[in-house]
Amino acid sequence: GLINRSWVVRAAGRPVAVFQRLNTAVFSPVVHEDIEAVTRHLAQKGLATTSRQRTREGRRWVDDDEGFAWRCLGWVGAETRQGSPADEVISIGSTPLAPT
Repeated sequence: GLINRSWVVRAAGRPVAVFQRLNTAVFSPVVHEDIEAVTRHLAQKGLATTSRQRTREGRRWVDDDEGFAWRCLGWVGAETRQGSPADEVISIGSTPLAPT
């Protein structure tokens, strides 16, 4: 990613998740609570969204000895967007979204 360090997790050669080291100079680990609320709302609207992978203890992230937060997000699809012009229709998963 542009801000966080990201790795694709593969099973049988296919992507299944994204493992990330959160840049805590940019984001507080509490951002995971916001992500969970937004993804839950999008899923309730029928949009494809990432799943939040929790630890065995049920935590949203793990802090390492260097102060970085680590998280794992379920894989949505093969397309990544860094931004979109205001008049362009973009897709999240297989659902097209028009700008408002």
